[in-house]
Amino acid sequence: MSEIQIISTQDSQYLEELVRQKLEEKGIRVTPLRIIRSSFPNGEKYYRIDVKSNFELLGKTAIYVCAITNDSEILEIVRVGNTLAQLGIKRRVFIIPYLAYSTMERAVLPGEIVTAKTTIQMLSSIGSGGNCNVFLLFDLHTAGLLHYFEGACLRIEVYGQNTLMKALPLLNFDKSTFMFASADLGRTAWVNSFARDNGTGVAFIRKTRTNNNGNVETQTQEVIGDVKGKNLIIYDDMTRSGGTLIKAAQKYLSVGALSIYVMVSHLALIDEKIIKDLIESPIKKIIATNSHPMTQNPLIQQSEKFIILDSSEEFVKCLEEILPKN
Repeated sequence: MSEIQIISTQDSQYLEELVRQKLEEKGIRVTPLRIIRSSFPNGEKYYRIDVKSNFELLGKTAIYVCAITNDSEILEIVRVGNTLAQLGIKRRVFIIPYLAYSTMERAVLPGEIVTAKTTIQMLSSIGSGGNCNVFLLFDLHTAGLLHYFEGACLRIEVYGQNTLMKALPLLNFDKSTFMFASADLGRTAWVNSFARDNGTGVAFIRKTRTNNNGNVETQTQEVIGDVKGKNLIIYDDMTRSGGTLIKAAQKYLSVGALSIYVMVSHLALIDEKIIKDLIESPIKKIIATNSHPMTQNPLIQQSEKFIILDSSEEFVKCLEEILPKN
């Protein structure tokens, strides 16, 4: 067994395999480590790290690939992470390509729970065992989430811009005919960054949300920027329902845009109905990284509407600096 072990949650095995493959291509030997999972009749979870001896992991390093998409995965990461420390793993590197609850990063109404903070506090509580824990997070909803981590741990935001830009040649990108755009005013800094690096103009949509008896509805407003005769690439950090992106596409087309492409870091779609809605929408192509397990859904994998790009290379660049040489 090598000095470096790699483990993952069930839904992140596809990304674990990509990370391991790239590490081995660089001459870094990695041993897969499996978790045996089951449930008791009352719903309680059972986990066992598949080792033959309590001393098998002593002094080693573990990479834990764990997209966090629900409460169950949060609890698994905390439980398994603590057990890895108890078994003597010297350092744990948590690759978290997607962080659930990240949009609830602050309180607005009295008594609201900042779920992003409480989730990160649980991650911070994972025992360190020897060297400090390392958390590698990907294209966070807001950079301030890093500051919710507590104690002796290294937390790094890994950026997906280089990965997303690999799709531009597939779109026949030409800076004279393309513009970068946003679906609202929430991602202006990122849209400006993409436009600046690629020499294009920018466009934005100002929108409002209304609360009708607890049902939040998004209404698109005016377009900021001249998009007539242009191909637009709308960027957003994540989409779950796809509604905002579809409405933005319709709005831009109504004021003269030629075609609409969408670029998102996290394609965190809720169900297959939304996938079908996006496929039938006026959006020409949807470019996303593989940060979320939903990107592995056959409807996405088999549709020409989606271009899914591999984010694992960005994590591997960090791992090359973190991991011991063996």
